Amino acid sequence: MKTLKIASTLFIVALGALTVFAKPTQRKSFDLDWKFAKFGGFEDCLASKDPGEAVAKPNYADGRWRKLDLPHDWGVESRFMPNLPNQTASLPWNAVGWYRKEFELKPAEGSRYFIDFDGVMMTPKVYVNGEFAGEWKYGYNSFRVDITKFLKSGKNLVAVRAENLPNSTRWYPGAGIYRHTYFVESPAVHIDHWGVFVHTPEVSGIKKINDKKPARELKATSAKVATETTVANTRGNEVEAEVVQEIYPIPREKEAKPLAKKSAKLKIAANASAVANVEMLLSSPKLWDVTSPSLYALQTTILINGKAIDRSLTKFGVRKAEWKTDGFYLNDRRVQIKGVCQHHDLGALGSAVHKRAIERQVEILQSFGCNSIRTSHNPPAPELLEICDEKGILVDAELFDCWKYLKEGKTNGYNLFWNDWRERDVRNFVLRDRNHPCVIAWSAGNEIEEQGKKDGPEIARELVKLFKKYDSTRQVTVGCNDLSASWNGFGKEFDVHGFNYKPNDYKNFANKNKQPFVASETSSCVSSRGFYSFPNDNNFDPFWRRNFCDNIAMCLVSDYGLYAPGWAYAPDVEFGALDDEPRCAGEYVWTGFDYLGEPTPWNLGRKPENDFRGVPEKELKKLKEEMERLKKQGSPARSSYFGIVDLCGFRKDRAWLYQSHWMPDVPMAHILPHWNWKGVRDGKIVPVMVYTSGDSAELFLNGKSLGKRTKKKNASLTGKDMNGDMRERYRLVWNDVKYTPGTLKVIAYKNGKKWAEDEVKTTGDAAKILATADREEISGDGCDLSYVTIIIADKDGLKVPTAKNMLKFSVNGAAEIVGVCNGDQTDQMSMKGTEMKAFAGMAQVILRGKRGASGKATLKISGEKLPVETVEIKVKKAN
Repeated sequence: MKTLKIASTLFIVALGALTVFAKPTQRKSFDLDWKFAKFGGFEDCLASKDPGEAVAKPNYADGRWRKLDLPHDWGVESRFMPNLPNQTASLPWNAVGWYRKEFELKPAEGSRYFIDFDGVMMTPKVYVNGEFAGEWKYGYNSFRVDITKFLKSGKNLVAVRAENLPNSTRWYPGAGIYRHTYFVESPAVHIDHWGVFVHTPEVSGIKKINDKKPARELKATSAKVATETTVANTRGNEVEAEVVQEIYPIPREKEAKPLAKKSAKLKIAANASAVANVEMLLSSPKLWDVTSPSLYALQTTILINGKAIDRSLTKFGVRKAEWKTDGFYLNDRRVQIKGVCQHHDLGALGSAVHKRAIERQVEILQSFGCNSIRTSHNPPAPELLEICDEKGILVDAELFDCWKYLKEGKTNGYNLFWNDWRERDVRNFVLRDRNHPCVIAWSAGNEIEEQGKKDGPEIARELVKLFKKYDSTRQVTVGCNDLSASWNGFGKEFDVHGFNYKPNDYKNFANKNKQPFVASETSSCVSSRGFYSFPNDNNFDPFWRRNFCDNIAMCLVSDYGLYAPGWAYAPDVEFGALDDEPRCAGEYVWTGFDYLGEPTPWNLGRKPENDFRGVPEKELKKLKEEMERLKKQGSPARSSYFGIVDLCGFRKDRAWLYQSHWMPDVPMAHILPHWNWKGVRDGKIVPVMVYTSGDSAELFLNGKSLGKRTKKKNASLTGKDMNGDMRERYRLVWNDVKYTPGTLKVIAYKNGKKWAEDEVKTTGDAAKILATADREEISGDGCDLSYVTIIIADKDGLKVPTAKNMLKFSVNGAAEIVGVCNGDQTDQMSMKGTEMKAFAGMAQVILRGKRGASGKATLKISGEKLPVETVEIKVKKAN
């Protein structure tokens, strides 16, 4: 086998190995040097017909196949195709893909060999040396294939077939082996796959902290640490083993002694497995918390006759998590959930997992106060949970978007696999992720059809039992958009009830039930970053959904943060509902980031009657006609509008609204819209809004005061719309500002004292390109990334918010371009190309360090009538 990084061994070295092993489990990356071909009816397919299992044979001719490394998403590699369903991003993901990989191996007698797949989209089948070795159905779940009996000494071949079924998803799912793979070799007696479970059933003497001054370390007097270790014996005889558990801090000093240590004896029958239960007391533990996410390592060693034969390391956190009728409690204090829902794609990278891309998303979310993520509506990449453990992000980990009953409009949902696969999927989902302290709940499903079915409660009851079978320490929840689920018996089957878009019903539910609840999906406000429109010049009414009607030709939505489909509402409505009913645990906004597919309100996979509820009949008729036209000619809309930030990760205006509410003690003020309306709205009204964590603000135009406004703390926001002057509970509005070029400035106050300032200016014409890399040094490992933000600026360096210059990119040296984007939901240019228009004055290039390379990499950016700009980064040699 080629030299590959051994992840588990590296971890052991980092923490200090204390025991000499015969040959413990080795887990090596299996991502490099694959060959790939795509089959189907698209222009990038090698052939229209799937060759079938002949591809899995060692003698199959694959000379025309592409060479690539994993993870890989074949759908996002293509250009956008407007004739394809825009609900799945107008990308050709619906096809068959085959992967082949050769490797050398001399199997050791008695050893077991596996391939671990973090995720393959979808219905993967795995072949070894031409023989069928295993399969999975659900494209989001992780799974293992035992390949021991198919191996031979010398050259071996692994082939993987993936097929995305048509009409099987409501968003872009990705395609192919889009997550990491690993080759695993284990001794005959070994720790089973996901075989270590560690949790802290008792945490005593938790020290109180001041949330306004977060502690660097949160501690307790003691904690009971319980472990369950499953040991597999593939020998033909019974064995007696000893399971030794040791706890170490992270990071760990080289010669550090364990903080706690205990062992248990175990008899394991031939070709069977057994579980060892060990409890330890940890004194003065540092707690895992959103303010101080301290982590520990559990080192598990298997001994036979005193000789160590296997070892693993499991990261965990000591924390006390409780769902109560008045909210969620972490370490004996209530923590308001300020969360977002996240689909799994990574913008221009598609669904191909890059850890740095996920880390950057989490950092951006945290920047405006987010402390929790709901993994909607599927198991996440393992890397997301690792990052959330490290950064103190709470996770509502969701498994399904469909159960037994098919969702409307779909023909190939999870219902196809429900009967035979649901327990296997629950098992893998829970076992893989149950050691993560960030996971505070398992979500069994989202808006599933069973909510209103007669047998819905029975199906839910059985599913919850499966979750509890594999993890009895966490609560199980569900996201319900059918209000009847809160009283028809369905919701009662869950530990925590989840409301999707029901802000007016929290108080009634809390008064009548003794069940914890959370707003599992909220707002669904839609907007295009930096785009503003004014539907009625004479009487500006920002709440009227006519905005959709006026902008259907361009398929953009104003960034005033007011517009929403008929079943949704502006962020302020949810803020008010939660402030007025504090027994709700908090919210998960739909969504943190824009994502590929599901471009509501221009989503051609949905009925206009659903998304445009409340629009006058005359306007609805016009919308239906326009939607039919878009279906015939192809809609430009191909990604979602829901995000608080866009597909690049650039903030929409709403991000400052959330920051002002979620981070009230951080001084900030933000003005919208931009002030480049010269020749467009001279003398006309341009409503101005201010988002601030202050309680009042004074607005100035060219030095003249336009008045001071104060938030109306007790204003009632009822229904799903905000009327009149917004009631100004969470944002301040000047609805009568007539446009004059110049400078808008706001001074915000809090408790009568100056708190924060902001200003926007009318800029000059585009004169130069500004470019900044978020990381000036990356690794040459073929995975690490640097995101380059590009701004079109005037001669004074101010961003020109209306600029849409065409930009061209090239890179020399030790990095390569792996993605380009601009955040425009309607841009049809390939995100894998070397050019992209600026949108609202911005664009993005993603650079990746070349595998095995080191040195400098220089990105060159050229634009229409603009001087060339360059950005240089350093690529260091990978370990």
